Amino acid sequence: MNRRKRLKDKHLKKIKKANLKENPRKKERYFSKAERDLMLTQVMAPDQFVITPWKNGQGSTAQLAINAGGTVDSFDWRISIADVVSDGDYSSFAGYTRYLTMIEGNGTLLVHDQEHEDKLVAPFDMAVFDGGSSTTGTLIDGGIKNFNVMVRQGWDSVEVTAYREPAQVVLEPMKQYFCYSPTRTIELIQASETRVIDSGHLLMHLGKQATVSGEQMIVVSF
Repeated sequence: MNRRKRLKDKHLKKIKKANLKENPRKKERYFSKAERDLMLTQVMAPDQFVITPWKNGQGSTAQLAINAGGTVDSFDWRISIADVVSDGDYSSFAGYTRYLTMIEGNGTLLVHDQEHEDKLVAPFDMAVFDGGSSTTGTLIDGGIKNFNVMVRQGWDSVEVTAYREPAQVVLEPMKQYFCYSPTRTIELIQASETRVIDSGHLLMHLGKQATVSGEQMIVVSF
């Protein structure tokens, strides 16, 4: 194995482990030149998601992704999906911002600290709120399924966008992306190649510029 191949393999392993460095002043991520020259695309099937209990013990969550070294109790960012089948309190995550997108069901009313409300009435409606709030959810007509992104407060580079209608989204280089659709396929397009991602699967893309095309999908970037 020549030196160039060993160097490439070394940096590929680093990316696979999400061993990203952080600039403490700007709270932004950056990559070495060797990492920027590589592209990593991974697809996770539903049976690869990790099932974890809710902090309040009232249900469970399918964890899709979490930062390297993160745990349920301490992480920088976390992506998960949960079924909500009854009214009740949401777990407290003080110090985090929650991006909650309803991806299935007929709606829910979220009340935060008995003062502020978010009413989600159609799939891909989103609520953004303080994870430390005392939040209660009331179902409107039956159970729902939520796509949840939680990010430590101060990470200003995060973006979470829900696309109900067909859209093409440019994935910029030097950023990490997660794309998910519960009901539709997603196309990843780079140069002259197109890769189809099945519904319910999580796409992770890091590296060179690409485009995703789809509808009823959520795109998360860090």
